[in-house]
Amino acid sequence: MYKRWNHNILGGGDPWGYYVYLPAAFIHHDLLYFNKSLEAREKHNGVNRYSTINPLGVDEVRHIGDGKQVAKYTLGLAILFAPFFFIAHLLALISNYPADGYSFIYDYCIILSVVFYTMLGLFFLRKVLLQYVSEIGAAITLLVIGLGTNLYFFTIINI
Repeated sequence: MYKRWNHNILGGGDPWGYYVYLPAAFIHHDLLYFNKSLEAREKHNGVNRYSTINPLGVDEVRHIGDGKQVAKYTLGLAILFAPFFFIAHLLALISNYPADGYSFIYDYCIILSVVFYTMLGLFFLRKVLLQYVSEIGAAITLLVIGLGTNLYFFTIINI
């Protein structure tokens, strides 16, 4: 099952764009260039995506001159990922996983963070719903939201 999810922070795209701030700031000290973070990521997924147009070779960051990069994503999700990132970093430091921000333990903890925040949101939504509808009504609403919207896709498939 992990192979299906391992594109989370390794494969680029939105998850990597939101996550990149954490290893860049706290492990690689590379917020101006993101080069060390990209190299660490590519070490794990085996893809070199450099190009002459964008030195990082990805659309998640933009070249702004002098080799500097700026991520196009906001920090909000990185802040939410942070507690799980620090747990993953601690686990990597005391285990055999590379403490580079992109080994299995980091990806796993980010997946756990998404599931945690989704469950937390559904828990609080249930509390609000119970102010207005019965237990059965709240359960049906949560089921419809969980399975009838894109919440399931973004929680389980595209994290």
